[in-house]
Amino acid sequence: MPNRNYVFIFVVVFLFAASFGAWRDEHHNRIAAETAVATNRVENTPSLIPVPEARAITDVGEEKKNSVLVVIMTIKNLGAPSVADRFALVAETKAGSIQGIPVPPAEVTILNDHNGAPRIKLKRSDYLPEKATNQPIPRGGEVKGFFLMYVPDVTREEIEKGRVDIKGSFEDVMGKTYVFNLPYGGPQMQFLDADKLMQSPR
Repeated sequence: MPNRNYVFIFVVVFLFAASFGAWRDEHHNRIAAETAVATNRVENTPSLIPVPEARAITDVGEEKKNSVLVVIMTIKNLGAPSVADRFALVAETKAGSIQGIPVPPAEVTILNDHNGAPRIKLKRSDYLPEKATNQPIPRGGEVKGFFLMYVPDVTREEIEKGRVDIKGSFEDVMGKTYVFNLPYGGPQMQFLDADKLMQSPR
């Protein structure tokens, strides 16, 4: 074989190897960059977990056609530090969706069991729309508290017997919405002076 053929083959093999090496390096660099971006996104994204633990319901008004719910819950965070904000509650009825209206808490709210005996004392300092908004939940941390919602045109009986589907929600610092179902089962708790609570200054 003439020497120039060897030279030609050498040049072709060299160019192929160089091109393959450049492609491989570019491919590895792109994968590394994409991995770094994904890792950075995960590390800087909150991952909140709602854990509703208990609820209390009471009737409101002379005709007892409205209700106020107290939701006790823990919010855990597996991601970047974040507040929990914009707490909301929606009741799904046969007539449509009913948006709950936030109720400011009293300094102390007492929840009673079905016999009327005091069972849980809630302090205003544990009111989640304030507690979880004023201080970010750290990575690996959690915050526990409660919030209250006035639900018009939905009775306590409808909620207790499961005739109404109620979901709660809140948002993290990135605007992501977390939806959760209210807990059912267990002893039903109630609280007193709901009408007085509804009339308190906002």
